[in-house]
Amino acid sequence: MPETSVALPRRFEREGAKVRVLAVGSPHGDDRAGWEVVERLVREGPAGVQAKILSNPLRLPEHLDGCDRLVILDACRSGAEPGSIVRLKWPDDRLSISAGHSTHGFGVGAALAIAEALGRLPTRVILFGIEAGPCEPGAGLSTNVRAALPELYRRVLKEILEAESGEDCHE
Repeated sequence: MPETSVALPRRFEREGAKVRVLAVGSPHGDDRAGWEVVERLVREGPAGVQAKILSNPLRLPEHLDGCDRLVILDACRSGAEPGSIVRLKWPDDRLSISAGHSTHGFGVGAALAIAEALGRLPTRVILFGIEAGPCEPGAGLSTNVRAALPELYRRVLKEILEAESGEDCHE
């Protein structure tokens, strides 16, 4: 599947944006959860944020130039209840760098490890995983994941605002 992009209003394309939000996923079922949050950021989010949708996590290193903080959104499968949200800070042992632990084959952990080896990672990388239910072609978002999207958006917005203010309430 080719990479998908959301047309961003000019305020999201400002050069030198400190925060970049990348949503990895597909249009299938709960794998689309991060895409939904990016689409909302485009409509309602603060100025100075660059947001992009990626269908292939291995393309992630191509989108890191010029950002100080990277926020990644991805569906995950850890055995938790669908719609559960986890926040991880890179590096984290829970992010597998081997293939097969992601809905994409090679996962975000592998892409981050590649970016780190290439010296392309920003100083701060946060990943929000949302536990996925069905991700089959043609499936919509599950009820649990759809209900969790406002909370995921709130958490992403908090990361953005902390970056803009220079705060870090998570350390």
